[in-house]
Amino acid sequence: MRILFVSTNRSRAVMLPMPLGLASIMAQMDESRHEIKALDLMFCDQPEAELIHTLADFNPQIIALSIRNLDNQSCLNTEYYLPLEKKFVELCRKNSRATMIIGGAAFTVSPLAVFEYLEPDFGVIGEGEIVFPRLVDRIEKSSNYTDLPGLVWRDTYGLQHNPHGFVIDLDALRPPRRDLFDNQRYAQERGMANIVVKQGCPFGCLYCDSPCVMGKHWRKKSPQTVAVELESIQKDIGVKLVYFTDAIFNHPLDYAKAICRAIIDRRLSIYWAASLHPAFVDHSLLELMKKAGCVAVSPSCDTCSEKMLQVMRKGLPRMN
Repeated sequence: MRILFVSTNRSRAVMLPMPLGLASIMAQMDESRHEIKALDLMFCDQPEAELIHTLADFNPQIIALSIRNLDNQSCLNTEYYLPLEKKFVELCRKNSRATMIIGGAAFTVSPLAVFEYLEPDFGVIGEGEIVFPRLVDRIEKSSNYTDLPGLVWRDTYGLQHNPHGFVIDLDALRPPRRDLFDNQRYAQERGMANIVVKQGCPFGCLYCDSPCVMGKHWRKKSPQTVAVELESIQKDIGVKLVYFTDAIFNHPLDYAKAICRAIIDRRLSIYWAASLHPAFVDHSLLELMKKAGCVAVSPSCDTCSEKMLQVMRKGLPRMN
């Protein structure tokens, strides 16, 4: 089948992100059976025209739209993105007869409401690396799909959905197809590439949707897998600065140290940045991070107010 993967995100407000989730799903597709194409609307001067052109040129049988954000994350000047997503869906409907599937972090946060508004054929809640290829197979064979975890669809009884699962063994996944996106442009405008080291978050910060989207327990790549992926980023796409997109890099502490040792053992000349939780830092970790190429950290303190730290459920010990 011909499958068009569309990254609809055009927001440059916070650390211009290469669509790593979509690249990871594309990596899991069997290209001996399916022809895949990526359309990234981030850098398009005329995204609607580019979408129409691609639909005509590629003539997809399935269109997969990835939606990253519901809004621009600003309380002072909020901008909602779903109206633009609706326009993209309508353009796809008008210019193609393909089956439409939506997913992404924004969809996972509020899947039923987003599905009702955008009216696709299917939605995939959570991580799509395993579920999406299975859904494509079911569509191709016209077989039953109602048992697939995380699936949203509509039937004669109304809107239906299944609880979503998680990819437990991250090492079993093929590495993201970064080659299908303009890594040099992202690196130029963002200043760095991005990598996922682990998924989930056991913390409960009041304002964060990570536990909802990715689960409340860490699921980790092996340190060796991380080092190999970093080496590929350096050699294959020529980027030397990487951001670890984990909610928190240094928890568990021993795992963070193992990541650093794997980078050091592989003798990578790569630089990186990450978010740290202030409660899980010791001198040996900082030494290892420096030796492994870490050049910047975000301590994610959010506030210096003891009261507000408790209100936001940051998980920091009380100051004496």
